[in-house]
Amino acid sequence: MQPGQVCSDENQIDAQWEFQEVYQKIQMLKEMCLPELSEMHQIIANKVSQIDSSPWTILLTGSDTFMSYAGSRQKPDESPTFLKIKEILERIIAFIQASKSDISPAMKEELPSIEDQIMIFININRSNAVEHRQIRFCHKLHVPL
Repeated sequence: MQPGQVCSDENQIDAQWEFQEVYQKIQMLKEMCLPELSEMHQIIANKVSQIDSSPWTILLTGSDTFMSYAGSRQKPDESPTFLKIKEILERIIAFIQASKSDISPAMKEELPSIEDQIMIFININRSNAVEHRQIRFCHKLHVPL
């Protein structure tokens, strides 16, 4: 065995170990977070679908043009926001559903950002769920908020 070959073999082993570690972290995120992320994605996708399929009325008054959204409390400018959130969730879900053979050096670099995004979405989702439960509970007791 040549001296350079030993170094090359050690580098390959290190790289395989890193990929395995990244894959394990992704699997952990998938097991812990995918159901909640998928549920959030479905809710947002439904919102986007409702906004996209609802009738828009364009009102012309003088030199101003207004768009009104018939039958909803959603504002027209909320559609791009929901669409962006939906796209981010789709990217996160695709990332954590990657197979072992799909793991790349770029994914290793992207993992901390994905973990942060997941925690943000989950924390927001859970705080909203707690808030809704508190509102329902107070409403049932007729307690002012």
